[in-house]
Amino acid sequence: MLPQCRNDIPGVDICLHMETATEIGGDYYDYLQPDDGSLILAVGDATGHGMKAGTMVSIVKGLFITHAPHDDFQAFLSRSSKAIKQMKLGNLYMGLTLARIKDGTLTVASAGMPPVYVYRKETRSVDEIVIKSMPLGGPGTLSYETREAPLAAGDTLLLMSDGLPEMFNPGREILDYPRVKELFREAADLPAADIVRRLGERGKEWANGRPQGDDVTLVVVKVAG
Repeated sequence: MLPQCRNDIPGVDICLHMETATEIGGDYYDYLQPDDGSLILAVGDATGHGMKAGTMVSIVKGLFITHAPHDDFQAFLSRSSKAIKQMKLGNLYMGLTLARIKDGTLTVASAGMPPVYVYRKETRSVDEIVIKSMPLGGPGTLSYETREAPLAAGDTLLLMSDGLPEMFNPGREILDYPRVKELFREAADLPAADIVRRLGERGKEWANGRPQGDDVTLVVVKVAG
């Protein structure tokens, strides 16, 4: 159900990776290439693990393929949240980050997901896009928001679930978001697949043998140039 890393998409180098904590993961990633020349990315995180979470992933993948190319992100997230609520799945929700790259502009929307990091090649710094919102199917009626940012040649995008930043070491300390942000900055000049590999290695070093407690999903997109 999940795509592989690609380096044959015009204008970008993209790597998508998931390491599940159980046999059936609750994380999700995907991408679409609509006819307008844009690239649409998705990273999701369902409540829990196992078959129920896998069912939620299947539902959201169907919604993403069917509606994401045609809706604006706010409309898509609202439509998807209402659909999931109507299924009456109990306390089963889905966090989801959406990102669109088109004509040098990044558009991001989020439903209960971690920040999106953007490495700026010119300044060798990392911008953080934070959007606070409820996951899909969650209680309440909060509206969803979008953010836009320019993308230049050599800039690199990191979308992720919370599995890496919330990874525990044997002392029960979490890796945390500031460390992941710095690890990403240090690796961001590498090709996309090498960035993903470097982040995964640093996560395993941090865990130092502690069993993985959550799915880890990383999507890296490097703008050509």
